[in-house]
Amino acid sequence: MKPFNNSYELDFVIPEGLPGPVGPTNFSEPQIFTNYNASDTSSILSIRNSLILPNNSNIFRTSADYIYIDERGFYEFTVSGYLKESTNYNNTSLILKTTMQNGAATNNLITVRLNNGKSESYFSCKRIGKYGSVQKVSIILNKTNDSDAQISEINLSIKKMPWEYSN
Repeated sequence: MKPFNNSYELDFVIPEGLPGPVGPTNFSEPQIFTNYNASDTSSILSIRNSLILPNNSNIFRTSADYIYIDERGFYEFTVSGYLKESTNYNNTSLILKTTMQNGAATNNLITVRLNNGKSESYFSCKRIGKYGSVQKVSIILNKTNDSDAQISEINLSIKKMPWEYSN
């Protein structure tokens, strides 16, 4: 049996010259994570719980049904969940809506529909929006009265992007 050969040859070069610029030290952009109560009624979904990071952020705040974005800028929205319907697939949807706080303008930023004969779907959608004023964010289950649609496992994350905002 041969003994182990523990000799090594190092083959690298130590760089010379002045150090380059220091990169970013804080990779934590302000963000909020929320999850919503399951629902089978056509309405705005209520927030079950939320987590705002960093916890001293003044960019996001919540109420029972809404997330408020209090600083202008670019935001990345990611919504995921489970949508089920057995009676009328083409008339059931989830809508992520942004509204100026004064109600002057609204935007259906993300819409998820059951179609093509699908009766259920796990989904995840991502969009980026640019906002110049305070926004109110809500998630809505939209369905007809004769529908038995149900929505559950709904999660929303909103992240402020580090890009410079200009009009």
